[in-house]
Amino acid sequence: HSNQRNATVCLGFCSLPHNIQTKPEPKGKQKQIKRNTQRAICKSMIHQRIMGSKLSTNTETEWELVDAIDDAEDVSNEDTSDEYSDDDEEEYDEEEMKLILAETKRLRFMADAFLHPEKPVPRTGLCLCDGCYYDRPSAPARLGKEEADEAAQIVSDAASLGRLAHDYAHPEEPCVTSDPAATARSYYDRYSAEPQLTVEEAEEQARIIIDIEALRKAARDYLHPEVGVTHTDPVCFGRNYYARSTAPEQLSYEDAEEQAHILADAKALKERAVMYFHPELPVVTSDPTSVARCYFHRASAPMQLSYEEAEEQSRILANAAALKKLAVDYGHPELPVVTS
Repeated sequence: HSNQRNATVCLGFCSLPHNIQTKPEPKGKQKQIKRNTQRAICKSMIHQRIMGSKLSTNTETEWELVDAIDDAEDVSNEDTSDEYSDDDEEEYDEEEMKLILAETKRLRFMADAFLHPEKPVPRTGLCLCDGCYYDRPSAPARLGKEEADEAAQIVSDAASLGRLAHDYAHPEEPCVTSDPAATARSYYDRYSAEPQLTVEEAEEQARIIIDIEALRKAARDYLHPEVGVTHTDPVCFGRNYYARSTAPEQLSYEDAEEQAHILADAKALKERAVMYFHPELPVVTSDPTSVARCYFHRASAPMQLSYEEAEEQSRILANAAALKKLAVDYGHPELPVVTS
């Protein structure tokens, strides 16, 4: 029965080479090789049970390990009682089996601690002590459960506010909802809504407004060269065209206004002088409500000569004056000759 169990263990784990053809060994050497083989089988079985890919921590697996160890010990004891003498029993190393069991217990403890990190570390001695990783002096501050819940609520509120801000800044984007029963009418697509601009049209409008503002600024700078240049770039500098050393003398704002008043008065006086010297010219006005009676066209006014008639009359009078002067010279030769 023991030999059959030993063969079953060997076939179950196949941890050692088999079918090896060797030369016959002495009887004592064969016993030692058999005992070492049994120990190796026990070690291989324990390591495969603990460190294998299918780890288990239930009670059934633990009892399987115990049975396997007991079977290995029974095989060793039966073979020893049947074949070994008293001297051979002294050679049996029980300390090595104890070391194997201690190592097995330690490996099982490490596997259980690795698979269940949430379990506390048990203390078996008064001198065993260690510092908690999360409670060490250099550890970052940890939040309590209430503080963590409050932080999660704040983050959730911030995410909601960010989503609302995005929806407000981009009303052209459609509303996304997971509720199939949620329906609503779009404020911007209703029948009474004002026509909306597309993204391209809005960008084009923004560019046009920027160009208009730039042209307005250029026109203001052209019409008011006396206004100083304002800029925000500290490295921007240049020479003023009107304040250069070779520039003509510039009038101040008050002098320019006074000059404008003088030119306006001179223009008005010139217009009055033209009207005085040429009363035949019609009066030109831009006020549609301005009405008056012409002095020269009134019903009681004497007949007025036209411009051609007045020139003809002036030539006739000039010829008459010349004939009169010749007649005086002819009738009075004693008069001295007067020349200009």
